[in-house]
Amino acid sequence: GLFLTYRNNRKKNLQLAELNDDLSETNLQLDQRNAQNELLLKEIHHRVKNNLETVSSLLELQSAQVKNDEVKSVMQASQSRVQSISILHQKLYQRDDLASIEMKDYFKNLVESVLDTYDAWEQVEVAYDMSEMELDIDTAIPIGLIVNELLTNSLK
Repeated sequence: GLFLTYRNNRKKNLQLAELNDDLSETNLQLDQRNAQNELLLKEIHHRVKNNLETVSSLLELQSAQVKNDEVKSVMQASQSRVQSISILHQKLYQRDDLASIEMKDYFKNLVESVLDTYDAWEQVEVAYDMSEMELDIDTAIPIGLIVNELLTNSLK
């Protein structure tokens, strides 16, 4: 009886060891796929940022040729909106965590971009009285656009 129990336990231990090896191999493959997916996602954010920067540059070139101040203002506002989303994607691909963005740093870059677009460095001083906070991208984009509109309207 003891021998049969020993043999059955040994057989089960071998089966468990084999299953454990299979799970370890599967986990390794999943880790590799996850690393590849993160790299691809970073590359996507980088390309989106580059494409948005191209659109922003085109808007800037176009607004430089416009003589009508009202049209120029609309072009600058559009450029500022595109840049606010571009900065968000830049922040995302520079981070290890691709699901969220640190908002204080994002706001600092956003304000710099808007002030640069409107050449208003001497006119405005911005105080960042907020603690660090991370938000997901689906929340950060609308908030970034709202802050962009507030800054743009304040400068106008």
